Amino acid sequence: MILHPMRRSGAVITETALILPLFLLLIFGMFDIGVGILRSQSLSHTARTAARIAIVHGDLAPNALGAWGPNTYGPTALSDSGPIATAVRSSLAGIDPLTVFLTIEWIDGSNHEENRVRVTLTHSYQPVTGYVIQTNLELRASSTMYITH
Repeated sequence: MILHPMRRSGAVITETALILPLFLLLIFGMFDIGVGILRSQSLSHTARTAARIAIVHGDLAPNALGAWGPNTYGPTALSDSGPIATAVRSSLAGIDPLTVFLTIEWIDGSNHEENRVRVTLTHSYQPVTGYVIQTNLELRASSTMYITH
């Protein structure tokens, strides 16, 4: 008795058609997670840097630095040409400044020494896989510090 191998014509194409989209979604999903984490860390770093800049611009700041506050600043895009956005923008990495919004709040209502200042940055991140899922991720970073002078 001679056995003839079963013909599987089209099986490979069918299996590829089922598995390839899932594989690509997994690969691009991992890429999106990595880029999202990078942007989140960049926002956190920039918020901390902006808070450090803001705490030396209190009411006792030298004239060369100038005093900031106590009125809330923003939300303003980091691409703004004003002195505050310009000072903060240089620490941002990996994100377009047009898409990052800066808010600075003097929580205790004044810019006196030992009062708090809070810096908040927001960014709307559109993942590559977001075209499949149709979603934007709102990334937010905040830092609060005490004014030193």
